[in-house]
Amino acid sequence: MILLWVGCSGPAVDDSHPGEPPAGHDDTGRPAAHEWASIAGASADGLGNALAIAGDLTGDGLGDLLVAAYLGNRVCVVPAPIPAGPQLLDALPVTCFLGESESDYAGYGMAAVGDTNGDGAGDVLVGSIGNGDGGPNAGRAYLLTGPFAPGTVTLGAAAATWQGETAGDYAGVALAAAGDVTGDGQGDFLVGASGYDDGGTAGGRAYLLPGPLAPGAWALAAATTSFTGLVPDSGAPPPPHGAFGVGDGIGDALLGPGDLNGDGVDDLVLGASGDATLGANTGRVVVFRGPIPPGHRLVSEADLIVTGVSAGSYAGSPSVGPGDLTGDGRADLLIAADGTGPGTVYLIEGSDLEGSVPIDQAAARFEGEADGDLFGFALSAGDVDGDGEIDILVGSPASNRGGDLTGAVWLFIGPFAAGTYRTSTATATYGALGAGSYGSAVSIAPDLDLDGAPDLVAGEYTSDAGGGYSGAVYVFRAP
Repeated sequence: MILLWVGCSGPAVDDSHPGEPPAGHDDTGRPAAHEWASIAGASADGLGNALAIAGDLTGDGLGDLLVAAYLGNRVCVVPAPIPAGPQLLDALPVTCFLGESESDYAGYGMAAVGDTNGDGAGDVLVGSIGNGDGGPNAGRAYLLTGPFAPGTVTLGAAAATWQGETAGDYAGVALAAAGDVTGDGQGDFLVGASGYDDGGTAGGRAYLLPGPLAPGAWALAAATTSFTGLVPDSGAPPPPHGAFGVGDGIGDALLGPGDLNGDGVDDLVLGASGDATLGANTGRVVVFRGPIPPGHRLVSEADLIVTGVSAGSYAGSPSVGPGDLTGDGRADLLIAADGTGPGTVYLIEGSDLEGSVPIDQAAARFEGEADGDLFGFALSAGDVDGDGEIDILVGSPASNRGGDLTGAVWLFIGPFAAGTYRTSTATATYGALGAGSYGSAVSIAPDLDLDGAPDLVAGEYTSDAGGGYSGAVYVFRAP
């Protein structure tokens, strides 16, 4: 793995002699001042397909890292502090949640959801899209409650489970804490099932689970609140980017970003990257204003619909609620559309807008470097440099900035005004030659090395660092 911080204000100059590492780097090409740890999975784990910002999951008062290895059928809690240098996941004091059956693909979706039961420890939602108890690939979601001790826990021991409705639903493809969108003072939760088709007439479904979550085994079919996608009359487009399903593909991008319109109640945001408004996979994001009463709704009934610019843009997967980026006291929204050109991330200001709005009316936009880079495939936001402003981390896993489809991750430092931001204003890291997946998951994580500052994390699920297709996660300090 070659992980380089590159200042993008001008071309890098290599003043070393042939056969020597670049000046200022060690003999692997890594700048020792920034990258300080890497974690490789076991062979065929695919570690790093998903990452989550986590609070204290182990009960020691420190923030922890949640990582997924869906090919290895597991999700693991990596406790802080993480030792410097190359590490093997199974050599660390991790807690791993293992799928009930070998083909469950546990960890394709996951989320750190805070303390759901009031015991002071963080909890975790894990999705197993291949679980077949409700029919082949019906999927299932699991709630695991902390604190977690080192070892392996089968997901069958979860405090609560939610079973997909029918075969092919892929329930658990995405999971999220939604904030309080029902307005009852309790946090709520989302389970996505982007393959839900209701006999061939629907393009995915997202289920809203009101908090507090009750222990037990539950069927998503019994959920009292859901949001269902559409399939165009002209026929279903290809499966949405990064999802399982047809049509809108609702359920593969879930978000509760906070109060977008400033009315004191959280709003609900869903991505539909398969939407075909302007052609196959135009993509869109829909906003339902809180408080949300029980009921089953179509995405076309949303209060606000933000539509992509053209066919193939895949707008809405992913989307991130970073908080207030613009300083107006309202939560803002970041929407990725990585399918056209190099990819673009749009900043939508929190507002009381209603109806249909084109995404190119965004207050600001962040543009990738080269066509086909998949800039925006992954997003994260947080205060990296401690100045009180929110910064943005963007994954671009098809970038060849390091040569031969290495993948790249770009860091943009806030505050942000209206306008266009290009990668020349950002800082980049890039991955190993030919790996082609570095930056497919990114996170601005808690302080994992205990130096008093947040750290940055990137996933590379196709890495061979721990054996064939082991996958890897790289942790580095911000510049």
